Amino acid sequence: MRMLDRYILRSFLWATCLGFVSLLTLRIVLDLLVNMDEFAKLGLPIGELARYIARYYGYKSVVYFTELGGIIIVFGAMFTLARMNHTNELTAMLASGVSLHRVVWPIVLCSMLLSGLIVADHELLIPSVASELVRDRDEVPGSRQFSVQLMPDEYENARNVWYARQLRVADGVMQQPVVVVRDADFQHIATVRSGSNAHAVRARHGGEAGWMFTDGFVERAHGVWRHRPSTHRIDAIPTRPQLQRLLSGDGPVTVAPRLSPGQAMTITIRGEPSAAQAATLRRPEFILRIGDVEVVRFLARAATYVAPDEVAPHWRLTGGRAFVRSTFTVDDLVLRRDSRWMEFLSAAQLNKLARQKRARGDTTAQNARQLIHIRVTEPINNVIMLLVGLPFILSRERNIKASAVLCLLTVGAFYIFVHLCRYIDLPPVWSAWTPLLVFGPITAVTIDAVKT
Repeated sequence: MRMLDRYILRSFLWATCLGFVSLLTLRIVLDLLVNMDEFAKLGLPIGELARYIARYYGYKSVVYFTELGGIIIVFGAMFTLARMNHTNELTAMLASGVSLHRVVWPIVLCSMLLSGLIVADHELLIPSVASELVRDRDEVPGSRQFSVQLMPDEYENARNVWYARQLRVADGVMQQPVVVVRDADFQHIATVRSGSNAHAVRARHGGEAGWMFTDGFVERAHGVWRHRPSTHRIDAIPTRPQLQRLLSGDGPVTVAPRLSPGQAMTITIRGEPSAAQAATLRRPEFILRIGDVEVVRFLARAATYVAPDEVAPHWRLTGGRAFVRSTFTVDDLVLRRDSRWMEFLSAAQLNKLARQKRARGDTTAQNARQLIHIRVTEPINNVIMLLVGLPFILSRERNIKASAVLCLLTVGAFYIFVHLCRYIDLPPVWSAWTPLLVFGPITAVTIDAVKT
């Protein structure tokens, strides 16, 4: 690297750091002035309030960096070249035989590296703190809670929808959850409900992730059961050979009652036979499936098979719980409260969303595909934005103020055009790539036309 390159890079990085601090500070101060009343609602002492505000904007700054990154790069390059033009350093370089293209290349290459930092911020840092980025300004620290409103979840063949009266974030407890169970074609097949005072917590069972209900039962989508499967009683009536197999510890059995034509239900029963009590299983598991969809797993400390004359045979559960498989974590539920929640995901998470099957009218997969293309084009857009404005700064046919104004207007037009393409009704690919297809050739022509 030549001494000239080091000098240009040092000037550019210093100007970029200055622009970053200035724009970030301005962004935070403006937001704080507009929303100070929301922070005041917390009613905290001044010291604690200052710490809370610093924490809030400390997390927000990682998003501000991605939003302002392209503008900061343009600001650094514009300030550097304008200063060199004002002090006649560019004239001296031209007189020594160095072309303007040669002067600009170190700035362009460094801009690409800075765009890489923006990508790393979006892919690594933002997803790791995503739940903090959707925090409301007036949320009291340590008391974060909200209702879970119809959150769609996909797990293998199930396309479930979750609802809960309240989710306490501090301890990860979901109060009175309800799960609408749908099959792969989004047809409602059952509903898992909780008791009036029941709750659910995040848990793992048998290597599967989900939520464990302290009390719950299953309702059919069509028709009713005489006795609904619940954490207290399950009417899964095995044949005599099946019962003997269970009580001898020879393995699980599957009971297959039929609900209605074309809708078959199976209940797989497994557990350890109890030596202390006849017809009793220790640590039993009842897996209820409708078609090829697992609805729920009922677990208990013990299950006793009773068949008195006055009531139908059934299993009586002791210490029963219900386990529903789910991809949701507490952080996922917190994140999805925000309308911009997909913007805080990594490309791998967006790709997973884009591959999921969605109900008619659900635009989640389409939005995820659009964001994936935007993640690819955004670093290129930052470089294009820089190259669009450079010819005006490098021009020797007008004064510095006029050149700066034209540069800002051109960069602003490109910035508006980029966001306009994203928010009008264009296919995901075109919304992301149209700015490059339009401004890319223009940029190449204008850069080539600079008198060096």
